[in-house]
Amino acid sequence: MNPYVIFCLVLLALLILVVYFNIKYDMLKDISTAKRKPYSFSKVQLAWWSVIIIASFTSIIIVGHVIPAFNQSIIILLGISSGTTAAARLIDISDKSNPLISRTQDDESA
Repeated sequence: MNPYVIFCLVLLALLILVVYFNIKYDMLKDISTAKRKPYSFSKVQLAWWSVIIIASFTSIIIVGHVIPAFNQSIIILLGISSGTTAAARLIDISDKSNPLISRTQDDESA
């Protein structure tokens, strides 16, 4: 089978899983008191890069029957995405504990 087709199928399967988990568990949404929670850019970014890397890794295993090594750029990319997600979470927690800060993601009208 064509490696491009395998990659597309694996990518599609992973994207479907991400959408399912987002619907079921609000995986990509911000911590908010609003009824309709907004999406968190940092969580979406982490999910996007994770899906691309896992799809590529899985496709290489299926096509080449060999387990590739993660190179330094992949680890740096995931580290930056993870750090961004962690920093965003810390900022949200800090803002939520400060009563003087108005969080727009908690507004129902937004």
